[in-house]
Amino acid sequence: MPKFKKARFLTFIFFILIGLIIWGAIGIFNNNFNVTSLWGLGIGCSLALIFNIIMLGRSFGYLKALITVSAITLTVTLALILNSKRGWPFGMAFYHSILGWKILGVAWPIPIFWSSIITGTLMLKKPTAINTDFKLLFSWAFDSALITMIIAFIIEPLAKAMIITTWPVQGAILGVPFSAFLGWFITSFIATIVGILVLQPWKKSTIPPLWLLPLAFLSLTLLTLILATKLNLTLLQIFSAILIIFFMLKTLRFRNHQNPKLIT
Repeated sequence: MPKFKKARFLTFIFFILIGLIIWGAIGIFNNNFNVTSLWGLGIGCSLALIFNIIMLGRSFGYLKALITVSAITLTVTLALILNSKRGWPFGMAFYHSILGWKILGVAWPIPIFWSSIITGTLMLKKPTAINTDFKLLFSWAFDSALITMIIAFIIEPLAKAMIITTWPVQGAILGVPFSAFLGWFITSFIATIVGILVLQPWKKSTIPPLWLLPLAFLSLTLLTLILATKLNLTLLQIFSAILIIFFMLKTLRFRNHQNPKLIT
């Protein structure tokens, strides 16, 4: 596929994602939250994963990007299935059927959503110059996992408030146990390591991701702020506001180092 067609396709997917977020925000303002509010979530998560594959493919090649995202998705899915059976690494949780059909007890959009988040943080924290230094690779995986865990501090309580997930044992963060957030750090760290080993970035010089990537994260956190406001969850409003500032600064930083055009 010619370069300009790939760029247009990436832009097309991005604007569909933004459109879904705007549509969701309007629906949240105008109606009470119910099962019909979630029918587009699976579509949005799937598009986000495709968006990440194309973004990752720009740096490492599209075949390697597809294998990497598949490996990350498999890692996340196995962790969620293990948790549904053993209550580890996230703690005992039950996923309701509000999101659609399940894979061994896990609603199918959940691993896709978190795989999109983890793949996005993998690219977001990618060093500008990479080598085989173990400390640098560890730092890359650690930072990506840390951002994923911070996002989980918003997503997991929202999922509980929207009756997507039920926690039998009430935890400290709006009813969600701390094990859920630690579990996402561990899972993200392992998935990121898997992704790095597949990508083998030390073998090829890479280009930085487009500023569309942090902008997509910024759009997601704006939606979580709206959800938290609708559900009157003050703590999540604060968490969302902090992440909005973080991703806004990231977007400006990425844009300042790239061509001001949307796609280069």
